[in-house]
Amino acid sequence: MKDKRYITDTMLAQFGRRMTAQERTTWIQALDTAGVYELVCKISSRKELDAYTQATQTAKCAVYVRMDPGKLQKTLRMGAQTIHLEVPASYPMIYTAYHKNKDWAKKAFLQCKELLMHAGVDTTLVLADASRAEPTFLETLAQMAADMPVEKLILKDLMGIQSLSACAELTVNTLAFGYPVGYEGSDQFGLSVANTIQALRVGASYASCCLGGLGHGCDLRRLLQTTNRIFDYGVDRKGAEQLDRTFKQAYRGERMLQRENNRFDNCRLR
Repeated sequence: MKDKRYITDTMLAQFGRRMTAQERTTWIQALDTAGVYELVCKISSRKELDAYTQATQTAKCAVYVRMDPGKLQKTLRMGAQTIHLEVPASYPMIYTAYHKNKDWAKKAFLQCKELLMHAGVDTTLVLADASRAEPTFLETLAQMAADMPVEKLILKDLMGIQSLSACAELTVNTLAFGYPVGYEGSDQFGLSVANTIQALRVGASYASCCLGGLGHGCDLRRLLQTTNRIFDYGVDRKGAEQLDRTFKQAYRGERMLQRENNRFDNCRLR
């Protein structure tokens, strides 16, 4: 019997703003029909969130939010029931992307924790740049997350240069915190699929993917083809491959532009 694993699609969070509202809804319906477990998106209004939620039958619709108490509170007021909270896990991420320091990060995290505990929503903590995080800081974040309604921790490799052994070690160490773990790898150097498989093999339950390998995400089609005989994702593989082909035909030029933007963003984090 195949081991059960789950697909979290992040294409809409990475690329959704380049689509019309109708296109986003159409892709949500298609991914839901294919059997993807969770769809991650960014929203700007309650109307937009309602449209996404109504478009799904079985998939969970999660909202991606940076670790900003004000933005999180606004998102909760829109009625979000599932949150993916981006937590900067490395010092370069905190200093360069957020322009803050460690003390701010801990304070902001506790403020977000309080909001989420009172809201009673399903929460995923996305540990951004986890591949460069200090182990002690990851442990501190896990301890601070105690009593939160945390569904899982996502290890996000922003740079895309993590080795297979380092990926396995990070995943195993994170599992020791007692939460289900997922992995999201960048494909800037073609390592996202291999690292995602490695994380799944050592115990991660969730794989963050994108159609066509868009942006930072692992290529959904390649992951399904490579691990079809090992894991059961509950996804219609042929249906997902057709979606992948359709997506590439529709957004080929936009995908190239997005890759260039991601390379520029990653250079800023170095």
